[in-house]
Amino acid sequence: MKKHTLHIRIPPNWFEVPNKIPRSYRRRSNGSGWVQISLYPPETELNGDGEKIRTKLNNLLKSLDMDFGKEITGMHLPCASGTMATSMYQSPKQGLLQFWLIPSDALIFVSYTMGDILTVKEEVAEAHKFIAELKFETNEVFDI
Repeated sequence: MKKHTLHIRIPPNWFEVPNKIPRSYRRRSNGSGWVQISLYPPETELNGDGEKIRTKLNNLLKSLDMDFGKEITGMHLPCASGTMATSMYQSPKQGLLQFWLIPSDALIFVSYTMGDILTVKEEVAEAHKFIAELKFETNEVFDI
């Protein structure tokens, strides 16, 4: 039997927040923002097509029916799982928000909500780096 596991390698100055669904991560500092990772069923028709992935991300965000504010930037780019899309928003209520969508063995949806204004630039850069490295690993599991 094969087991698929999402490989998440966070920087040493980040930690996984226990008992949170979706899986949540924060930087080890006061006022840190939040990164949340959710998995959805795979959509293989998106694999490798940056424009389709970006459209899917925009449609997913619209379906959440929330006011994210104004999109500042959006793009698609290479990642460890192939191609990902990302969008950053300026929200009057929540500050900076960033979203990523990565088609893989599952559809990986990631959100970042800023904390302290003094650390947001570094947090986004660190989060983007470990999110770009997300990938599934497949291991053979044997019954004894």
